[in-house]
Amino acid sequence: MSIEVEGKSPKPAQLKALIEHARANRIKVVFVQPQFSSKNARQIAKAIGGRVLAVDPLARNWATNLRHVAGEFKHAFE
Repeated sequence: MSIEVEGKSPKPAQLKALIEHARANRIKVVFVQPQFSSKNARQIAKAIGGRVLAVDPLARNWATNLRHVAGEFKHAFE
């Protein structure tokens, strides 16, 4: 799920709904792109007792980045 709502930061009620969804689905990892603010992701992660992991789909070395991102996703599901 995207944290942003129509390209904007979520309103408090939307943020609450995201936290409730994450808790209900036992989500413990929030992925962020370094090109965007991670403020809301950190709030959600703190509320669910999870962590924030950065993945960069715009990294210069796409092959290395693809392996890195795959590893991050793998660890998130362990």
